Amino acid sequence: MNKDIAILIMAAGASSRMEAVKQLLPWNGKTLLEHVYDNCRTTSAAESYVVLGAFSDQIINDWNAPSEHLMINPEWQQGLGNSIAFGVRNILNNKPQLKGILIVLGDQPLIDATYLDRLISYWQKHDTEIVATRYGDKNGVPALFDQRRFKDLLALEGERGAQQMLSSASEKIATIDGSAHIADIDTLSDYERIKRMKANTGK
Repeated sequence: MNKDIAILIMAAGASSRMEAVKQLLPWNGKTLLEHVYDNCRTTSAAESYVVLGAFSDQIINDWNAPSEHLMINPEWQQGLGNSIAFGVRNILNNKPQLKGILIVLGDQPLIDATYLDRLISYWQKHDTEIVATRYGDKNGVPALFDQRRFKDLLALEGERGAQQMLSSASEKIATIDGSAHIADIDTLSDYERIKRMKANTGK
């Protein structure tokens, strides 16, 4: 277990295009958020935390996750960037010794522990400030941020999250191809399509 790393799962949004509470959609006998959380807990990272916002009461009532691993951002409506900064601040208040934070979205069920451990392993072996997921010509999350970038994470705001940091042409960003694992669920049709795809591939 790597005590230098924590995982931060972003699940605070209201999913305005979704006709249901996305975090509570069924997935593999669990909810979607439980599935992502359990995947993160089986990685080499020491701890996994979840940032909640919209529907937090419903999610908590439907889940028995350790309360110390759940954070509720009262300003979640300010956007993903605000929620990331909120989560990072809370983690560092409790674990100031951390050297890296891996940010994961709560709506990417095809991201598994093996892939997340690839990001962690790369960061451990190379002197890089960010290890991001590459899909096509775009960098995104999951992405691991070295402690040298914590200050930037704490300053995030708005809807784009860490996208500006990940879009930089800086040589300090490394990428790992995650095309086979990336499947965001933004609508019910996305959810049904990805479930069918998973059933057909067995992944």
